[in-house]
Amino acid sequence: MFVLILNLALIAIMSSPLGFIYGGLFESLDLIFLVIYFVECLIKFTATNIKFYWSDPFNRLDLLILATSFLQIINIGGYSVGRLSALRTIRAFRACRAFRFIGMVRDLQVISLAILRTFRTLIYVLSLLVIVLFVGAAMAFNIFGGEYFGSLLRGMLTSFCFVTADGWTNIQGDLDDAFGETSRIYTLIVIFLGHFIFENLLAGLMIQYLTDAEKHEQRIRKKKKQDAINKKKAFILEQQKSDLASFMEKQMQIMKDQPQFSFDDILSKLGGKIRHNNVIPSSDLSCSLTWMGVYLTSLQQHEHNMYRMQQLHFETAKMWKMS
Repeated sequence: MFVLILNLALIAIMSSPLGFIYGGLFESLDLIFLVIYFVECLIKFTATNIKFYWSDPFNRLDLLILATSFLQIINIGGYSVGRLSALRTIRAFRACRAFRFIGMVRDLQVISLAILRTFRTLIYVLSLLVIVLFVGAAMAFNIFGGEYFGSLLRGMLTSFCFVTADGWTNIQGDLDDAFGETSRIYTLIVIFLGHFIFENLLAGLMIQYLTDAEKHEQRIRKKKKQDAINKKKAFILEQQKSDLASFMEKQMQIMKDQPQFSFDDILSKLGGKIRHNNVIPSSDLSCSLTWMGVYLTSLQQHEHNMYRMQQLHFETAKMWKMS
């Protein structure tokens, strides 16, 4: 991003009077930036396969900008493309390198994709608006005519001024002078349909698509975060399972080699090595829910037997006292 900022600063300087004074130096520096972009593109190609690279629309945008940048240094018949009058404007496309910021900032990518998704719906809405302007201009041509509605295109342009609500008061003043206040009916209809309905509809569509894009991006980020957590959990479980299996294997070998060691001795050695927040695989016997349920039931039965034995002792002592 820092290289791109420097390149844009160079383009800004080249667009000033200094660009005519130090044109050769600036062209050399611009060529260096172009080489850097080319190397970056090659690194992306080698790091990922072509199919994955081409599937990203912002990579295609970078490739298009890079291709237009290379056109200015191609030689045809000994002359630079930049010297040909028909292709001289290719140099102006260097300013399009600013669009590479979109591929570097994720939030800009979300907004750009949302705008692209609205194009299909916007085309239909704008087509309907053109139809309304066409009908209004044709009617105004037959009703008013004159300076503002003397032709169909001029009438559509005047109606578009009403839709944008920009400078329509001057036009309406001239219409009042020429045709009276009855011309305001046409103005009110066009402003109501174009300005209050179509403009708000376009704004509402943009807000809806931006909201949907933001929700989609949040779901993607949440899924990536959950996948990372699950991957980390799986790694920890696998590592702890391997450590526990290794530990049990060592202890079993110790018990086999030294039979005098009991299981309590093994647990005493294990004490202090396992934390309370360690995750142990549930496939092990000591953490099996079935085994724990049987163990707790056995403890309850043992407690019940102890209580019965205690009551029996009390009755025995009472009988001895009475005798």
